[in-house]
Amino acid sequence: MKKGNNALKLTLFLAIVAALATGLLALVNQMTYPVIEANAGSKETQAYKDLYPDAKSIEKVEFTADAEGHVLEAYKIDDTAYAFKATGQGYSAPITFILGYNVDGSNAKFKMLQINDTPGYGMKLNETAYADEYAGKSTTDSIPAVSGATVSSDGVKAAANAVISVFNSLTGNTGGPVDEPKDDRLVLSEYTEGTIVDKKVEGNLTTFTATGEGFEGINKFDVVVNTETMRVEAITVVEFINSDDYGTSAGEQAYLDTFIGFSLKGSEVKADASSGATVDSKSLMHVLNAIAIELGADKLEPEKEPEFKTSEFTDGTATLTNEEGSLLTFEATAEGFEGDSTFKIVLNIDTKTVDSISIVEFVNSDEYGTPASEEAYLDSFKGISFASGSAGVDAASGATVDSKSIFHALNAAIELAVEKIGG
Repeated sequence: MKKGNNALKLTLFLAIVAALATGLLALVNQMTYPVIEANAGSKETQAYKDLYPDAKSIEKVEFTADAEGHVLEAYKIDDTAYAFKATGQGYSAPITFILGYNVDGSNAKFKMLQINDTPGYGMKLNETAYADEYAGKSTTDSIPAVSGATVSSDGVKAAANAVISVFNSLTGNTGGPVDEPKDDRLVLSEYTEGTIVDKKVEGNLTTFTATGEGFEGINKFDVVVNTETMRVEAITVVEFINSDDYGTSAGEQAYLDTFIGFSLKGSEVKADASSGATVDSKSLMHVLNAIAIELGADKLEPEKEPEFKTSEFTDGTATLTNEEGSLLTFEATAEGFEGDSTFKIVLNIDTKTVDSISIVEFVNSDEYGTPASEEAYLDSFKGISFASGSAGVDAASGATVDSKSIFHALNAAIELAVEKIGG
């Protein structure tokens, strides 16, 4: 009997201890839960506090997500601003940042949270200098970009534009970013690390073999230059070191062919970079500048840049009427100011230049259209290169519409000539 009483006492004792422990744990949890939650919230909002150190209230708000899922979080800062956590695709990994604006769309604030990008280029997005570029900007200003980090800059821009759209939906604002017109071309004279390793001269054509540093190593090109006109005749890759998808486009022949007819004259010559391959495009800039310096072309008066490219004008029709050696003769028609005008266009498919343009029929009774039909203006087309599949041309003063009829006609003839060369 005594033994049974002891067991009962032990059971009761354990039950009491368990009840006390449970109560104690509940009490501790009740006391610490607000602290834990506060600490968690503190960590979550610390980055926002860094941007808005004087804020008294940082409150998470609901929002309608953008279609691409760029915007991850939204916070209201007091009653004066909104800030957003957003993500965009970088060169090698997603980029996450916070971007905030005052409720009227002014006073942008930017903080990078996570980036794993190209050392020396993309990582500039993580520098204080980049964040400082947002200071004073509003939702109607363009998003800052970093030269040489095209892909990552575009990723941040896409996410930032999504932030502005969500911001507008929360505030009722209607302003949006307006891309400022900018010249993204590369200035040749800024690239001074090209090296000429060989050259071969054949008449007025010189083939330079030269190197320039690309994204993953030294790239080597053969560049043929007409030393009379100082224009590029051809570029081919000898060695191109890049295993990345983005850099590859700068080594593709289609991109290299855009430099056919490119003038090396002048110290401020500009060239387009291949989309998404800025660093590898620059390796070619180093090469071209080294050649320009070798030839003294950088000291020459620069060529006037044409107003238009004929490839922009696609409403003409052309018929091949004669073929004599390298000369192809076309009759081409396009609409002018008062009706269809017809031209005789002769193209040299060996030199890929315009040999001559003359009038077959020009319909214009207006004095402003007349300059486009004058022989002096038509003679200005002689020697223009169409090696890239297009030709750079200028309009006759006061006769833009009728000049464009010539551009339409010339482009139609060029397209047929290019087909014949390719065929």
